[in-house]
Amino acid sequence: VALPKAETFSVAVGAGSPDDPQVVDSFVTSPNTDVQMHIIGDNLSGAVGFSALFEYDPSQVQYAKFRTGEVIPKAHSPGPHYRTSPHSVEVAAASFGDRIGRGHGVLGTLVLRTQAAFTDTEVRLELVRLRREGGFEIITSPAALLLTQQTTLQGDFDGDGQVDFGDFVLFAQSFGATEGIPSFDARYDLDGDKHVGFSDFVIFAQSFGKKLGE
Repeated sequence: VALPKAETFSVAVGAGSPDDPQVVDSFVTSPNTDVQMHIIGDNLSGAVGFSALFEYDPSQVQYAKFRTGEVIPKAHSPGPHYRTSPHSVEVAAASFGDRIGRGHGVLGTLVLRTQAAFTDTEVRLELVRLRREGGFEIITSPAALLLTQQTTLQGDFDGDGQVDFGDFVLFAQSFGATEGIPSFDARYDLDGDKHVGFSDFVIFAQSFGKKLGE
């Protein structure tokens, strides 16, 4: 029987692109939306697999899927293993015939979907086990992610819950303005460079047509 070893690795939770995940402790989202939680590990060299146990409020979020991470060569996952409690899910992945060759990387990505009644909730990473050199290294309660509901929509200048032509008219009235002149309004300086210019227009255009909660 392989006994647990003292922890020699560390784990954090990240968001954003799996190619460049950012370690965060909070994330803004909306109802009926997929949230990606990247399991980022350090000091992983020589390991062959891992498992991670997450706990959450099922009235706020539900398990959607799990993807293996790029740091595990020839990675395979047996799929989610649900505990007896509806509040948790365990995910796992292992390399078939190889070992992790890098010290840092994404072990896997848990995707949760927010419920229609989502307001805010905390998702806790309760336990991580790393398989290495015939034993398990274990970390308990290494990370948590606070999910909060988006209450504002970038580009919704008139506050009606959607980005539409009315917002474009307001934006256009301040276009070209620079901080220090009467027509400048910081609401329309979306990139924060103290000037309402083309880059702000590009940001606004990316939100055009969106509605709060979508």
